Amino acid sequence: MLISAFEYNNVFKDYYIVDCAVRDRNIFGFALDSFYTDAEVEEEEVHGWDRFLRPKRIAAFFRHYPYGDRMTGENLGNWGQLVMGACNVPKGQILLIEMENDRIYVFGSGFNGEETPVDRDHPDLKGFGAVMKIKTFEGEAFMCGSSRSLTKRIDQGRYDSRFLQLKPPEEPDYLKEGFRDFDMFSEQDIYAAGGRGDFWHFNGNAWRQIHLPTNTWLQTVCCGGDGMVYVSGYEGLLFMGR
Repeated sequence: MLISAFEYNNVFKDYYIVDCAVRDRNIFGFALDSFYTDAEVEEEEVHGWDRFLRPKRIAAFFRHYPYGDRMTGENLGNWGQLVMGACNVPKGQILLIEMENDRIYVFGSGFNGEETPVDRDHPDLKGFGAVMKIKTFEGEAFMCGSSRSLTKRIDQGRYDSRFLQLKPPEEPDYLKEGFRDFDMFSEQDIYAAGGRGDFWHFNGNAWRQIHLPTNTWLQTVCCGGDGMVYVSGYEGLLFMGR
């Protein structure tokens, strides 16, 4: 066992994991949502409460700490849906972002608390959608969002606008169209997908749409070590190519 029963009960009891991130081989982050009993779910439905606003928690595991003192947790209150990632540039931190309202909680390198929320009207993030996925490349945190948007976090409250997709999706429901996932061979060779067969490539300067013979929901993208790109879709659909 890497953690004690006390740590498990103190941090994870009554919660389940909705996302996680690896900062390095010793530090892991977990985004936790409340576990509700059948009775609590029924009460929630009767009162019309939003299930996505159940109490949330951020937790961190430190492998190099003494046994029994490796887990810590922080309550977030009624945050919405959570997405977690990590970075080591410019600092080693765990990042937790609320999809809808853009709140950010940062943990690590001497800082533990809320950061300036993502400002979608800022010139460097004009048109950025709800954050759907955070990934780490060369120690830097990249995030994709709805409305076909992708950006790199440079530092606290600073983002790189080079990657933003300028052509918004035609589908009016921006939470269902655009980028749900992405991957890259380099910053000049990025693939992103989401929505109904919505698949794009970025060459470092501009985006190009790649047409797939499907209109099913695309879910994940992987730039494989074999040089091929893998795209998964709803109901087990998988594309491979380059």
